[in-house]
Amino acid sequence: MQQGLEDDRESFFDQFMTDFFSAGGQLKVTEEQREDAIGLCHQADQTAALGCIEAFGTTDFRGDLLKIALPTLVIHGDSDGLCRSKVRESARMRQSGLAIWWCSTSEMHRSLGGATSGPLLSTTRGILTRKRRCP
Repeated sequence: MQQGLEDDRESFFDQFMTDFFSAGGQLKVTEEQREDAIGLCHQADQTAALGCIEAFGTTDFRGDLLKIALPTLVIHGDSDGLCRSKVRESARMRQSGLAIWWCSTSEMHRSLGGATSGPLLSTTRGILTRKRRCP
């Protein structure tokens, strides 16, 4: 990933945001939303962006997640190609719940709008595990 950013910053961000907002090969947000996200990417300093890629690829937070002692809800899409394996580890936190949206990415608050509000409200009521189907 770092080499891709170094070689062609414009193309890297364009492809990364397409992948980030896609599930099952289908873009889950509008083109305008994807382009807005690309614009945010271009605000990043190159050194900071490269450092972020390195941290994302090499940092293992699983031990830290187990130390979280507050109720936590992990909301995740089952079709997230970027961090698919990490969500299951997050659900092992004490007092955690896991809400999985089928056919969605981890950036689902943009593509599903208010559909993620229910699990957030349920968590505050002490209901910690939910599964949702595609709308």
